[in-house]
Amino acid sequence: MITNDSSVCPLCTNPFGDTGSVSAPADTLNCEVTCARCGTFNLTDSAQVLYFGTLPGVQGFSERRHLLCGLARTAFDAGSRLTVNEELCQRIEGGRERGRTVPEKIDLLMHWFAIQSKHLGDPVATDDEVAYPVAFCRNAKEWTFLRSSCLERGLLIHADPGFDVVTTKGWEWLDERPKAAGDRAFIAMSFHPDLKPVGDAIEKAIRDAGYQPTRVDQHEYVGGVMDKVLALIRQSRFVVADFTQNRGGVYYEAAFAAGRDIPVIPTCRVDHLDPENKSDRLHFDVSHLNFLSWDDQNLPDFQKRLQLRIEALFGRGPRTRAIASL
Repeated sequence: MITNDSSVCPLCTNPFGDTGSVSAPADTLNCEVTCARCGTFNLTDSAQVLYFGTLPGVQGFSERRHLLCGLARTAFDAGSRLTVNEELCQRIEGGRERGRTVPEKIDLLMHWFAIQSKHLGDPVATDDEVAYPVAFCRNAKEWTFLRSSCLERGLLIHADPGFDVVTTKGWEWLDERPKAAGDRAFIAMSFHPDLKPVGDAIEKAIRDAGYQPTRVDQHEYVGGVMDKVLALIRQSRFVVADFTQNRGGVYYEAAFAAGRDIPVIPTCRVDHLDPENKSDRLHFDVSHLNFLSWDDQNLPDFQKRLQLRIEALFGRGPRTRAIASL
């Protein structure tokens, strides 16, 4: 069922023309949308009806629509495909998917230019009307403003009309900024031996997404352990926090990261989400979060889902880029 105007993208409302389409295979409740701005993504029937349809009172995402565009485009550029379902729409509408800060948007913009540059000095096409979801911008005007700032700072220079180039200063700026380069991800979890398999799965998911996982038990340090933990979190692009066994340290580390606007991806063993579980159930103050659950019998599936969530939120990490070839 397609209830929205199939001549425009339901996320960014961009008219398709010859550059996009909506198709609805007969054997699925999802439709496939291809948009020059948002990339290719899936849209479930329930999300269409509740959030993008023509039902009376449906308001859509006038103030937060750009977050969906950014998530869809990030996943598409990473080689995967976002499914816009009712759960995701509820998270956006409820404010549980935060907007990006100005520094984060500049990081995303510069990282996109770096990924598009196959070699040093390569000009990158800069169609602001198409590119702006890359940095979770609200519109092309915001993207143009941020790109102009990078030009003024000497991180980019104009090449031919419609093309910009990352400068040597821009490459140095990227390499000196762990968050801009998207280099590190901190893992907060219990180090109980029984949880080693899931710890290994989390590490592999982070690596496969192109980031460097860090755990305090794998680092040498002098002084208090929490000093080292907080230093590692400050250097991280995001945190994966596994709440299994309800360790107080994990709650503290996740809260510290959130307080510094460092995104946290929460995970836990599936039994902790069971309302009937009275002993290991998660604390009520985090139970509303969008947890990725796992069990010992299906860790490969969990690993892949975690990898896809990382890529959807942050794009493919810089460790997928062969720096030596630049």
